[in-house]
Order: sequence, then structure tokens, then C-alpha cells
Amino acid sequence: MAKITVVIPAYNAANTIRPCLDSVCEQLRPVDEIIVVDDGSSDVTSSIVSAYSDKVKLIVQENQGSAKARQTGTDAAVGDYIAYLDSDDCWLDDHLLKVERALNATTVDFLFTDLRRARPGASPSEYSVRNSTFFPWFRERFLSKANTVSGVDKLYEFSQQQALDLLLKGYPVFPSTVVVSRKVLQSVGEWDVRFKRCQDFDFVLRIARKFGMYYFDDVHTILSLHEGNSDANAYVLMQKTGGIKVLKTHLEENRDNPEYSMVVKHALSAKLYDIGRRYMQQEDYNNAISTFIETISYPGKRSKAMIQLLLSAVFVSKNYCLNLMKHSHLR
Repeated sequence: MAKITVVIPAYNAANTIRPCLDSVCEQLRPVDEIIVVDDGSSDVTSSIVSAYSDKVKLIVQENQGSAKARQTGTDAAVGDYIAYLDSDDCWLDDHLLKVERALNATTVDFLFTDLRRARPGASPSEYSVRNSTFFPWFRERFLSKANTVSGVDKLYEFSQQQALDLLLKGYPVFPSTVVVSRKVLQSVGEWDVRFKRCQDFDFVLRIARKFGMYYFDDVHTILSLHEGNSDANAYVLMQKTGGIKVLKTHLEENRDNPEYSMVVKHALSAKLYDIGRRYMQQEDYNNAISTFIETISYPGKRSKAMIQLLLSAVFVSKNYCLNLMKHSHLR
């Protein structure tokens, strides 16, 4: 039976770490090892974790960010598989039981699940809809073409190419839904500390380039809603901006791979175009113009970006003329 280690990075998590850990300790399939990495918290996070005694291994380090904290926990783990969980998120009690069924049924390199979102303390009736529902193209373009796994309900297999296409299309894979084998971790390298945001996007991209992925079309994880992610527009903008940084880094570091470089350029074009459209919706035409200009430098959304660029310029000119007339009238 494969051993599973849970790695939980925590920073000033005193208000959330207890329900997070309880959701791990109450799994129907007991976890083999729990590691919490306190990433330089200034609150009582470590004291709360210490109260779990020998159930949890606590590692305390200076604040270096969640990527480094995940890597610290990964390096200390003894499990054959690492299951990541952020300190403000929780698992449903059958998460690891279903994961073990998958591990027993087939050779799993990487697995992720669906999720719902909720504010701390919310009842299940208050949870958001499933994450997959926000991506209407997911089922038709990807899930319908994925292989099912015999004997494991709602488990699907994406090939390496399908997994890469899915990620570059913009489907997010959150750390708290991920289970990954030690073989994969040894192959793709460490969590990249250069990325303060979307480090998970970089991580799963590197995995998808070498391995296929399994997906549970079932909710296993509840992601916490808080000040940093409850404003949907601001959160999406931050995530797409972080994703662009990751893609530009991948493009720069893989210029000797024309095939991969081309698909990354198309993904960059799509993300930039979407950001430009969001700026237009907010009537922030100056930022829209600069974003559409950058979009045009990549293949993919070039024609559409040129149209939106012209429209943005018209709005800027119109607003300038209206302001000029207004001030002239006031004189």
C-alpha cells in the first residue's frame, strides 16, 4: 500500500489551521504522515500545530513564501505520494479514500480533483458551485475525450498532450486538490520560488510536459474564500497577470523547443487579450490599449486584439474630445 504524506504550508494561519488539520486527521483513509511548514508566522500558528502532538510533524522556517514552504515539506516527506493542502483549505473526509482507490487501480503520476469554495465556518448549503462549472468548455472539449478508469467512479485519465492543452487553455489546478508521486517530483524539480503567484501553474505545466494526469470529476476540496480572493474580478486579473509571468518565463527558457514555444505564445495571447477586454469593461482604456498592443506581438488573438485596440483608441479620443469641450464651455 502506497504511503501518502500531506504537506501543509502555513503563514499566520492561526484562524484556519485547526479546521484544516482536523479535515486531514478525520480522513476515512488515515494519512501516513502530516507535515506543516510554518513559514515564519508572527501569530500562534506553531502553537496550535504543536497541540496535535505526534500526529503532525512541525517544521518552522524563516518567511520565504509558499513555494519554498511546500518544497521544505516535500523534502522532509517519506511518503510515496505527496498530497498538498493549503492552511486555509479543507478536504472532505473521503478524499484520501478515493485517492487510494485510484492508486490501487492504475499507475498514477499526478492526480487532481474538483472543488468548491466557501467562507470559513460556512455550511455545505452555502458552498459555491463546483469549480468546473466556471469553464463550460471543459466537459465538451476535454472530459468527454478523456479515458475513464475501470473500477473507479468518476476518475478520468488525460494524456500528456491533453493535460498540457487543458492547462494552457486556462483550466486551473489548485495545490489543495493535488496528489503527486515522488517519481514525478524527482523528475520535474522543485517548486519555483521566483513565482509569488501562480507557482502552481508553473509546477503543473512542468508535470504536464512529461506525464499524463488523472482527474476526479468529484468535489474533494473546499477552498477558503477570504479578502484576497473574494473579489472575483480583482482575483482573476491577479491570477492572469501571474499566469502571464509564468508563461513568459517558460517561453524564455524553452526557445530551443519551437513546438512548445508556439503553444505558449498562443496561451500568452489569449491571457493578454482577456485582460485587455477586462480593462475595456472597466473603461480603463489606456491600460487596455497597452495590453492589446502586447497581445498583437503573439500569434493567436492578433486580429481580435487589433480590432479592440482600435475601439479602445476611439473611446480614448472620444473622452478626450468630450473633456476638452466641457472645459471650453466652463471658460
